[in-house]
Amino acid sequence: MLERKWLRLRYQLKSIIGQAPKRVAFLHIPKCGGTTVFQHFKTNIGGGRSGKIAQFDSVNFSTLDDKTLERSRRARFVSGHFGWTALTKTSADAFRFTVLREPYDRLVSLYKFSRAKQHSDNPIFSAVFEAAKQRSFEDFCLSKEPELKTLIDNAMTRALADDYYPYSPPEPRYVLHWAKQHVDQLDLAVDLADLDDTLPTLAKITGTKLARRRQWRNKTPDAPVKVLPRSEFESDEGLMRVIAQDCMLYRHVFPNRS
Repeated sequence: MLERKWLRLRYQLKSIIGQAPKRVAFLHIPKCGGTTVFQHFKTNIGGGRSGKIAQFDSVNFSTLDDKTLERSRRARFVSGHFGWTALTKTSADAFRFTVLREPYDRLVSLYKFSRAKQHSDNPIFSAVFEAAKQRSFEDFCLSKEPELKTLIDNAMTRALADDYYPYSPPEPRYVLHWAKQHVDQLDLAVDLADLDDTLPTLAKITGTKLARRRQWRNKTPDAPVKVLPRSEFESDEGLMRVIAQDCMLYRHVFPNRS
């Protein structure tokens, strides 16, 4: 508590002496470590009532209303499960970044996390949680319902091309083309595997400071859950279609990763 107060005071003093850090806009793709990133900036800048941070979700604002848009434009840090369209409307003059994740690992994490979660007020996440409890990993990945495909079917690519919600069947080449164009326009794209090592650099760029005690938020549960091994997943054409665009986007951003 005392450290959080000090970090927020430190951030405020920078503004008072004319060294205000640049605004920050974070495109938070589900199950890509975004809650940990959000907690870092919340600890440094302020809580939701302060007006200094703004968080919203495309599920609740498929079109940004004027009130949410204005609040987000005033905030020093804006974040949420939204896509490129919302990012461009709220990130003028901001440092813009996102975190990506190896696509198979992201699906495994989404499935395990969803099986362990009991409730969500968000209707999309609630449907995903319930489906994961009732279905095998393969059936979960191949879900046909639009509300489930929202988070499952090439979600990273769709978020960066336009938005992950509402789900609409993507035209692969078009969506991938724009996702690549847009991710290249960001100031930073981080691989989740490198997040711990990148956080100090991110803190320096954004005028924030790492807390002494950091915790990973919404971490994938360690409880054993049966999932299809990577080799078998990759040999199944139907399953691979679910992450094919995400795989190409991931290789585009991180070409040296296998």
